[in-house]
Amino acid sequence: MLDPNGDSRGTVARVVALMRALAEAGRDIGVSELAKRLDLPVSTVHRLLKLLIEQGMAEKTRDKRRYRAGLELFRVGALVANQRHRRELIEPVLQRVGEQCGELSFYCLYLPALQKVMAVSRVDGPSPAPYPCPLFEPMSLMWGATGRAILAFLPEQEIAELISKGEPSPATGAPLPPARKLEAELAQIRDRGYAITYGQKVEDAVGLAAPVFAEGCSPVSSLCVTVPRQRFQWKMEPKIAKVLIREAAKLSERFGCSGAQGSQRRGGQAA
Repeated sequence: MLDPNGDSRGTVARVVALMRALAEAGRDIGVSELAKRLDLPVSTVHRLLKLLIEQGMAEKTRDKRRYRAGLELFRVGALVANQRHRRELIEPVLQRVGEQCGELSFYCLYLPALQKVMAVSRVDGPSPAPYPCPLFEPMSLMWGATGRAILAFLPEQEIAELISKGEPSPATGAPLPPARKLEAELAQIRDRGYAITYGQKVEDAVGLAAPVFAEGCSPVSSLCVTVPRQRFQWKMEPKIAKVLIREAAKLSERFGCSGAQGSQRRGGQAA
């Protein structure tokens, strides 16, 4: 059992253990189960959850019966992970993509518990993008190339669940296309190995993204390039797509998804 004393050290230990339990659960979890895992009284877990909620480290589900890791916990975790791996792994990839494509490139993590994506690293092109591209802010998985490059490779049941929520476009407020049409678009992304969207998250932007897979070849992130609409030309698409697919495949291998497996997931487009 965790230190039952009421001093500050005991409280800190319990709070840390609770944050760890929320992060490791990977799903919404009830107070009783948390209390059992931590070997703490339910009343203590309630009190600690209230403290975490106040700081954005935890949040309640809509039915108020379960809890999950909060946005701030995800943001802080992403900051730490990004600082550790950015220079040695992600930044060189983004530098290569930026040099070859000449536009803003960035790397987005998939946040499964939130069903969102979040940009955690970027490299600007020679000409600045005329729109904001913030880091560490959760974004839609349903709209934009950054999200759809990942969405297309999620399990069918999860895709269906996300489509049923009917999330509107963050840029225009437009509704999702009919399920059958969206499923066809996702199938096309799987076949060619990348996503391309026009003004779905930012009205004046064209986005291209390729998925990055980890061990087990599940999608964990996306490698992206965004081009201002006024600068985009059709002939740019195949060049940018080829660079993104190649660099995403290299990252996937580093993360434990072999070249052959990754190529199969991307419809054989890893070359």
